This record gives sequence, structure tokens and C-alpha cells, in this order.
Amino acid sequence: MKNKQALIRSAVIITIIILSVIAGFIGQKLFGLSDEKNYPRKYSEYVEKYAEEYGVPEYVVYGVIRYESSFTPSNENEDGQIGLMGIRASEFNAMLKMTMETVTDDALYGPETNIRYGTLYLSYLYNKFGKWDAVYAAKKAGIEAVDIWLSDSSNYDENGIFVNIPDETARTSAEKCSAAVRKYKEMYYEN
Repeated sequence: MKNKQALIRSAVIITIIILSVIAGFIGQKLFGLSDEKNYPRKYSEYVEKYAEEYGVPEYVVYGVIRYESSFTPSNENEDGQIGLMGIRASEFNAMLKMTMETVTDDALYGPETNIRYGTLYLSYLYNKFGKWDAVYAAKKAGIEAVDIWLSDSSNYDENGIFVNIPDETARTSAEKCSAAVRKYKEMYYEN
């Protein structure tokens, strides 16, 4: 009788363990599918091409696209940011001068053009500031504002890390963009 009860107890425990593993596996798959839906890698042919060409990590480009437009090419916001990467016409024209190309502002709605010049602009900002948080803040507040913030030593911590973006809108924008970039990095680029 004791052996039979012990056998039944063991079978129940093993069944619970197996069901827990199956439930965990299913939950992980469902959670993963939800993440992939919320953090897609659309336009990968353009992202890969221009990220490599301009030396910007792919996860940064995807994170910026996710934050700025949620992958909507026709996106326009109140700050004048256009298309997938939220590039302003003035920034686009500055990048055109660098490349010595002639392209109309309407081309910013095209995914390839927007990703190309948006990635070039990210590269330009990173080469100028050397800090991604400053790049994200500059996309919102402009280069001049970030230059001023970076010149103020009170915006750095004791290790010399830029930690304070004084403008609340730019800070919130940089934090949200940075969070999207981290999510892409974690999901697709870290093992």
C-alpha cells in the first residue's frame, strides 16, 4: 500500500513538473511572439545596408525607427520630424550637402531614403557627441541645445558620464528612444 501511494505521489510530481515545463515553454513562445510583433525588424535590407555603410549599430537604427514612427513611413509629428526615422527637412538638407546629392524633401517619405539619411544623421551626431543619449536628445532638442548641456559640468556624474538632460521633453524622448534601442539589442543582438 505504501509503495502504491509513493508511486502515485511520484507520478503526480512528475506530471506537475512536465506540465510546468510545457506551460513555461508555451508562455515563453507567446511572450516572444508578442515582443517580435512590437519590436519588428522591417526594412531590414535598408537598415543593414546603411547601418554598415555609416557605422551605426543596426539595433540603434531599429530603436530609432520604433520610437520615432513605429515603422510608419508617412509619419509626421508636430516638431517637423518626417518618416520612419523622424528626420527634419533641415537635417535632411544638411546631410544632402554632405553627400552632394540632390533629392527632394518629398523623398523623406520613402523608406530607403529616410533610413539612409536618418542613419547618416545618427552617424553625424554620434561622431559629434560620442554618446548615444546625447544623439537621441539632439534629435529632439537640436544640436545647439545639446552643445550647451554638454558644456555644463553639472550635467555629468562623478565618472564624467552625461546624466542630465535639462529639457524635460528632450530627456523623456531620449529615455524612450534609448529604451527601444536597448530592447532591440537584447532581443536580436545579444546571445
